[in-house]
Amino acid sequence: MKQILLAYVVVSIVLIALLSVLSYGYGSGYVYVYWREWQLQTNIWLLLFFFLSISVSLQILWLVLPIFAVDARERDDVVLMIEALIASVEFT
Repeated sequence: MKQILLAYVVVSIVLIALLSVLSYGYGSGYVYVYWREWQLQTNIWLLLFFFLSISVSLQILWLVLPIFAVDARERDDVVLMIEALIASVEFT
């Protein structure tokens, strides 16, 4: 997890440095996105922040989702083992 976050930090710093150098003296760089009936007018910094945050969120979700799946499967296994134990015990 630390390596992934470090990779995102390094890529973010490189992109910020590159955009800073390329846009020096010309403003923040406006972006117009037209998709179907949606229109987005923003600058490159907000668009970069949006894409990086979406990317980090999906990466964290991809890492955390299997943990919850394993926990749910183990919980079901415990219930099945307890039911088998109760079924095997004879009450006298």
